[in-house]
Amino acid sequence: MHHHKLTIQQAMKWMLHQSQTHDPIENIKKTTIKIKMQKFCEKINKIVFLLHKTEKNEMVESTADQISLDKNMLNAMPQLDAHLIGYTTAMENMLQEKVQLQQCKKKNQ
Repeated sequence: MHHHKLTIQQAMKWMLHQSQTHDPIENIKKTTIKIKMQKFCEKINKIVFLLHKTEKNEMVESTADQISLDKNMLNAMPQLDAHLIGYTTAMENMLQEKVQLQQCKKKNQ
């Protein structure tokens, strides 16, 4: 088995590509916030989501970790969108931890 080292940008771009392949299936519950677009922001090394808030007919940008801290926002999303936010948050945190571990190893060598 070959292990390939990915930069955080490469991993986030791969994750973004994977997330764009899900089929949007509407829940039975009324959803008032939907993901309209997502893009990788190199400046912060995170995926930024463009959200449509249907009740106010406004568009807002937010990161997965910001969204995941707002339970009301998550509950207002279709199930697949909320799942994508949780998955993205977990992957970003895991990748960040991996980068920090690699930096610590380099310092200790």
